[in-house]
Amino acid sequence: MLITTGDALRLHGQFLYFLVMLYASLLSTNSFVVFVSSVVPNFILGYAAVIAFTALFFLFCGYFLNSHSIPVAWKWMNTVSTMKYPYEGLLMNEFRGTRVFSREPITLTGDDILQQLAISVKDNQKWWMVLYLLGWAVFYRILFYLVLRFASKNKRK
Repeated sequence: MLITTGDALRLHGQFLYFLVMLYASLLSTNSFVVFVSSVVPNFILGYAAVIAFTALFFLFCGYFLNSHSIPVAWKWMNTVSTMKYPYEGLLMNEFRGTRVFSREPITLTGDDILQQLAISVKDNQKWWMVLYLLGWAVFYRILFYLVLRFASKNKRK
């Protein structure tokens, strides 16, 4: 199945990195949803809150707005977005290198594309994106525990 998936996606980067990033992204996003579910009083408000935050995360992850185009007052949203790190990491995995994408009117390489998007072209930077996601996953799980431990109304007797 993995070989079939790799061939179907036609990835030029490491397939193992793709799988690790997919898992880390799922883990961090799930941790965020678990945290939000511990804060809100019922599932309807939780569902609405998760959708609202996910929309904001998508807006400020760098896909719709370049990271350098985000207003200063909203830069924090780019940092806390659980969508920023998989987006940038997978772009680094796919485009990093000197593979040529266009020759007319100028030669355009993968590194040129990443620099135009203000994404790092350092070799080990893409693995830092995985670590950032895992860090956010741990952070949200700790917040989840703290909310349940100290703010929950369902106390054991």
